[in-house]
Amino acid sequence: MHISVIMPLLKNGLFEYQDSGILDKTHLKFFTRNSIIRLAQNLELSIEEMDEKYTPISESQQGYLAKLSSVIGNDNLKDFEVLQYIFTLKK
Repeated sequence: MHISVIMPLLKNGLFEYQDSGILDKTHLKFFTRNSIIRLAQNLELSIEEMDEKYTPISESQQGYLAKLSSVIGNDNLKDFEVLQYIFTLKK
């Protein structure tokens, strides 16, 4: 859900895959926090730990977040600033 992925998706309707980074061409699956939690629940795994890795966002990305907030009616847009979630799951 990072804003750097959403901006181009909203602008031109494409995931712009690259050689490295969040849209690395080798990534097979993408997850949001909610989707990985749902996957863990479906697999009957418990979440032992969850860590969030943030990356600085640019001024233009901050502007998009403000617009997005007004559209979806939610001021809590922290998930759009998370670049990576790291989960420790247990059977």
